[in-house]
Amino acid sequence: MVLPGAMAISLLPDLQRGDEVFPRLLAEYAPAGLVGLVLAALLAAIMSSVDSALNSASTLITLDFVQPRRPGLDTRALARLGRWITLGLMALAALWAPMIDSFPGLFSYLQQAFAYVTPPLVAVFALAFLDKGLGPRAALYATASGHVFSAAWFVATQLGWLDLHFTLVAGLLFAVTVLFAFAWRRVTGETPAPAALAVLDQAAASASPAWLRPAALAMTVATAALVLAFW
Repeated sequence: MVLPGAMAISLLPDLQRGDEVFPRLLAEYAPAGLVGLVLAALLAAIMSSVDSALNSASTLITLDFVQPRRPGLDTRALARLGRWITLGLMALAALWAPMIDSFPGLFSYLQQAFAYVTPPLVAVFALAFLDKGLGPRAALYATASGHVFSAAWFVATQLGWLDLHFTLVAGLLFAVTVLFAFAWRRVTGETPAPAALAVLDQAAASASPAWLRPAALAMTVATAALVLAFW
């Protein structure tokens, strides 16, 4: 089986960016009817992913941040607020979309975005399971601090002030967020409620399969090996 990239090397030697392979192959070598069908399927897949992300983000903001502070809002008011939040997020995404063109390619942009956005969330989730002394305020403040630090690092990278591969950035942001969490834990002095700790009670949790921990360890080692190999 010949991959599209290998085909493009011989068929389209003038390509400047890897993102152009798929549309150029379709435009120059696929019949008109097939091009329309492929583009319709592609747009449907993009719309499905976009509306799922927007709905999820709107639901998270409405139910986790707005409703606890405004418990008097009824279902219709929350739904109306959710629609406006969705519209605002869509406008923000549309304003940011032209910036993607400044990256080497779409795949590179996605990898860098994940490297800067995901580590603060992963760090707090991991600490929540491993450290029963991490309170909700410390977790929230650590997540916010990690994202602020991540955004500052991203801006510094785009301005050329820092030059570090995104695979290393992810690990460093994870470690920085962990430090933020311990610092905020000491500042707030808050401990989780017993009801929250009951969720993490290992005695009440179902036993994990015997193969799960070795498989997770093997995956971690393989990931670390790949990062070091391409460093």
